[in-house]
Amino acid sequence: MAGSKLDLSHWTLEELNARQDALYWRDEGEESYAIEDELAVRRGFLSADDELDHLSRNSTAVTGYSVEANDYYTLHSPEEAHAGVWAQPFGRHCKGGCDDCNSVSADSTKAHTRDPCVDRCTDDTNLCRICRHLDFEHLLTHLVPGHEITLGYLEDVAGRIDCAFCRLVTVSIKQCLARRPLPLHDPKERRTEVGLMTRSKDGDLAVWDMELVLHPRRHLDYDRILIQRSADTTAAIPFCGRPVNPRNIDFNIVRGWINACEHGVQGTGHESVNAEREDEFVPSRLIDVERYCIIRSTQGKYRYTALSYVWGGPQPVRLLLRNERRFMEPNSLLSIAHVLPRTIHDAIETTRRLGERYLWIDALCIVQDDLKFKQAELLLMDKIYARALLSIVAAHGDSVHAGLPGVSVVERDVKQHIEDVQGVVLVNRLPGVEAIVNRFVWNSRAWTYQERVLARRKLFITEQQVMFLCSHTEVELCEDVYGPAIRPSEQAWIDREHPNQYFRSVPGSLDHHIPAFCVNTAIYSSIVRQFCKRQITFSADIMNAFVGISNQLTDLFRGPFVLGLPVNELDSQLLWRPAGFIERRVCPDTGRKLFPSWSWAGWLGPCDGFVANARSSPAIELHDSTSDTWSTMDVVRGSETDDTWRLHDFYRCSFWQRRDETAFYYAHPIAGPGNRKQVSPTLLTNDTGSAENLPVRAESIKVNVTGATNPDADGYPALSALHDAESYQRALSLFTAGVILIGTAFVPLSVAGCLEPGTYDFIKIAVVATGPEFTDTIDELMGFGECYDFKIFGVWETGGQDRIDGLLVRTVDGISHRLGVAVCHAAAFEKANPERRVVLLG
Repeated sequence: MAGSKLDLSHWTLEELNARQDALYWRDEGEESYAIEDELAVRRGFLSADDELDHLSRNSTAVTGYSVEANDYYTLHSPEEAHAGVWAQPFGRHCKGGCDDCNSVSADSTKAHTRDPCVDRCTDDTNLCRICRHLDFEHLLTHLVPGHEITLGYLEDVAGRIDCAFCRLVTVSIKQCLARRPLPLHDPKERRTEVGLMTRSKDGDLAVWDMELVLHPRRHLDYDRILIQRSADTTAAIPFCGRPVNPRNIDFNIVRGWINACEHGVQGTGHESVNAEREDEFVPSRLIDVERYCIIRSTQGKYRYTALSYVWGGPQPVRLLLRNERRFMEPNSLLSIAHVLPRTIHDAIETTRRLGERYLWIDALCIVQDDLKFKQAELLLMDKIYARALLSIVAAHGDSVHAGLPGVSVVERDVKQHIEDVQGVVLVNRLPGVEAIVNRFVWNSRAWTYQERVLARRKLFITEQQVMFLCSHTEVELCEDVYGPAIRPSEQAWIDREHPNQYFRSVPGSLDHHIPAFCVNTAIYSSIVRQFCKRQITFSADIMNAFVGISNQLTDLFRGPFVLGLPVNELDSQLLWRPAGFIERRVCPDTGRKLFPSWSWAGWLGPCDGFVANARSSPAIELHDSTSDTWSTMDVVRGSETDDTWRLHDFYRCSFWQRRDETAFYYAHPIAGPGNRKQVSPTLLTNDTGSAENLPVRAESIKVNVTGATNPDADGYPALSALHDAESYQRALSLFTAGVILIGTAFVPLSVAGCLEPGTYDFIKIAVVATGPEFTDTIDELMGFGECYDFKIFGVWETGGQDRIDGLLVRTVDGISHRLGVAVCHAAAFEKANPERRVVLLG
């Protein structure tokens, strides 16, 4: 910084600060230098340079490498870090005076070395001028605060082939990008930068991996890229990298994982878990892997594994009525080994090598041409997978012929790259569940979704390694990391998060059991979204693929489901929302619509359940098929004493919780079986003979749809024709007499495109409290005040029940077909002379 001859000693401090602010962001000149010097002098320094040197030597600064300036920069305080303010570059030469070293000649975070040439230059000869300033031992044992450490542009990092750490970084990035070319510099795109940070290895443990982060990320589809310390080849050091056998799975490791989980080994995260239920359920048929045949199970306890895999087309070997007796003969499966699909063969071998005797596979344990028996077995999917000792997940390949890598003849593709850096042996971590399993065909199928959610223990077998997950913790165990299997338990998570002040809106992972401190409708909404995004070969099977999940959710909603919707929250879940482009589900052969429009099952594409909250009041009645009576939703949900439930207010929403059950929150109180009426909603047959038409008693009004969209919708990409790439529904204005805007309907594009102007029915489903302290947005898109003419009906009142949630329907031959979710101002609804009647939703 240059000196100045300007005399500013007579200026007041206020004048100096004001003038400095006025010159901020302008080109530096004589006056700005003089002001900085004068301010530094008044703070007790000789000059601004003297103050900067003092700060650099005495602050716990965070040092990084600026790829734009090709130099080191330092942030002097957390405030500067958050504000993104960079200090001046430091000198380029360390005290050792080596010619090729560009050092930070100032104290900074302990993750950096101030003088590498003095401290350990002889150990850093295989590192570049950037990496030699990193203390890798510190990075592997501490959380590095502040921003990422920038290593440079990716093409520069990849080009530093003489640097051991840069070589490891390049290999790690290549592997995680799944054989795609490195995103090196494209003149049309911003250059890719590589950042380095630390991440806890297993939940709350003070053991760290180094994580690589690429910027910008918008065009780079990748998950975590991690580097870990590798254990010495002669010693198994907990939490360090383990060499993975490139040919075969080490089943001793897997047996250790299962044993720790099954018996609650102290320190593994399982010791605080309640004892598993020991009921008498067992699948009707199992494969005996010792006798190589099918058996019919009898009453008693059977330990069995289950296979989760992708059929990928017709199965060459299936259990049929005509071959069941033959398949029950000892060694019958050996006799057809030449046609037995590789995945099934390897699953049998895996079960044997784990020391277990019985295995369940749907193709061989369900009689495929006995439709009555098959349907009964499909209704038991939740029990079959939940009671299995272990689910073997064939995550590799796209069919039953792909096999399980590392079990028999299918080869593994293990790429572990090891480098010695500063005396620390480092190795890239192999891809985990999120990085690789989620990309496989297996994870895109509707049938495997319930298998993934319901299984209590899962062994993922991939080309790179095997991974183990169980319902007790949210941390996976990987073959490339040494045990012991220490992870935070569910109880540890509960203790850490202070449950009285916090709730989770959605499950943290597909591989976790229904998590504590979630709202029942939020769990349901998340599950519906994940499920609807998946593919199914036969559209008519969509409900069969969901029945295991709905059985699992029965306890959470204290009642059954009807066509995918919980009966005790039927009012709120009739208001499910699209989460992307959807269209009616049809039979590909006949073109006939499958399932009713009022259920998300009747639509193809991503949908969300509705996370209703306690501020909504039901407005419909259901018809009970057993008693032939009508019941309000309050009667359906039942009532208990006032002190049974308590209301919890969170930010812009409220949920209920039972005082004697603190594990979950509820959108509405649902009484126990003895305090509510057991209602079985009536379903009437449609013109094809399917029981799908749902009668409800509700108020309705006539509304005019002109095709005009809400004028405020263009500000929301999901609703606007101006954003075709992101838009998936239209916000259609609803009018009464004349041109008075009383509400807005949110209609899928597939419907809006062919919807003719005319008069339609608005069905009132619920009344919702509005106001700034409650949730007043629709679909998390438009605010309620934008959905009607507030100049006529006024703004919502704080705590007032001003919003009507309902359905826009088109009625044909007495059947009302859903067009979309709609909202209306309560005053406008009352002025439209609503009629209470029976509506037959189809």
